[in-house]
Amino acid sequence: MKIITNFSMIFLLFTASLIAQPKIGFSEENYDFGNINQGDVVSHEYIIKNEGTEKLSLTNIKATCGCTAAQPDKKELNPGESTKLKVTFDSAGRRGVQKKYVYVFSNDPDRPQVRLSFVTKILIDGELDAKVVKEPQIALSKKEIDFGNVIQGEIKSDQINVMNRGKEDLHIKGVVSTSDYFELSISKQNLKPGEVASISVKFNSKDLSGVLNTSITILSSDKVRQQENIIVTANVIKGEES
Repeated sequence: MKIITNFSMIFLLFTASLIAQPKIGFSEENYDFGNINQGDVVSHEYIIKNEGTEKLSLTNIKATCGCTAAQPDKKELNPGESTKLKVTFDSAGRRGVQKKYVYVFSNDPDRPQVRLSFVTKILIDGELDAKVVKEPQIALSKKEIDFGNVIQGEIKSDQINVMNRGKEDLHIKGVVSTSDYFELSISKQNLKPGEVASISVKFNSKDLSGVLNTSITILSSDKVRQQENIIVTANVIKGEES
């Protein structure tokens, strides 16, 4: 009886060791940007989650070419935690259907390498189909803001221009951020074809220290790109460190 009991305990411990492991999961593994204009820079955020019972380590991120850039918010995920993986594609100099891949490497023993993909069709002048021409189209002057080194307590400002390149009115539904360090405002929310609005970004570094890596989201009536993310970075240092 004692031998059987010991065997049962060993079996249970062995089974538990097999179950206790990290498990990588994604919000989606394939994304379609739809039709975009040549020269557009588009981005998408994949959500990575640890669905296992041990810590998940994202050991490497690789893109298939220099036109995509991926950067996770964090690389160590406890069970149940998630992070964002931002992928950016610059369509300059390209045309037609494009399919690109980003490879995520982790310590998940079952899926140590996962291939994420996205697809888009790049349209150039003269190729715009009726659907694209008639709809509102958002275009941004830039997709990243880098405030560089900022002395703690300083207020820095920047501006993003938003243009409607479509043939119908574009409505900016909101400009938001999960960070409390920004004051955001837009000059106008309804843009007729060809009109431009400016978004004011004020960054208050009070009570902040170290590296800031976050994003600002622009929500609009563009049916292809309803959500545009602007990456914002800064390195906040104390006065004596400058």
